[in-house]
Amino acid sequence: PLERLVDCYAEEFPERADAPVGFLDMFILASFFLLREVEASLMLASSVLLDTVAMTVSIWLPTSKTDPRALTCRRRWGCLCGEGRQGLLCAYHASCRQLERLKKLWPTGFPDGLPFFPTMQGVSVSKSMVVNMVVQFASQLGLPLVVEDGRDAFTGHVFRISGSRHLARYGVEHNIIMVLARWASAVIIQYLKD
Repeated sequence: PLERLVDCYAEEFPERADAPVGFLDMFILASFFLLREVEASLMLASSVLLDTVAMTVSIWLPTSKTDPRALTCRRRWGCLCGEGRQGLLCAYHASCRQLERLKKLWPTGFPDGLPFFPTMQGVSVSKSMVVNMVVQFASQLGLPLVVEDGRDAFTGHVFRISGSRHLARYGVEHNIIMVLARWASAVIIQYLKD
């Protein structure tokens, strides 16, 4: 459950050269936008639009696995925080925190093609590193890392699964979650069955 992220720790500015800057906020943003790990790692800073007046974040996303340029679909989240306070589980504020990190690292402007969750060197994080970071969080929370049939409990779809379950618990209808996730099939039933 996303609510357990308060008990997780990852360095904002990691020492590991292949780890993402701001991983906790990557987890939050990717879960609310129901992203695959590769979409979260390759998402460009230029694809993320913050409206500080309306307090919304919009992201250009691929419509499918075969839309690598991510120019065909835009999704938006508004602030979910309570009156006068900033909460951890808010896609808007996760984006604001990440933007501030990027400004600290690149104060004179972002280089072309900068990922929104880059390494400290400004390059994309690998899919496997994203999954490794998720496994670190699961380990911090004492969650089982292997399921009964021997498969890994956490894969690159963890954000889509965690995000859809979080939204369903808060009353978002299944068809709305399907639209947010850009699903054309009933895969959501598999994710929400538990």
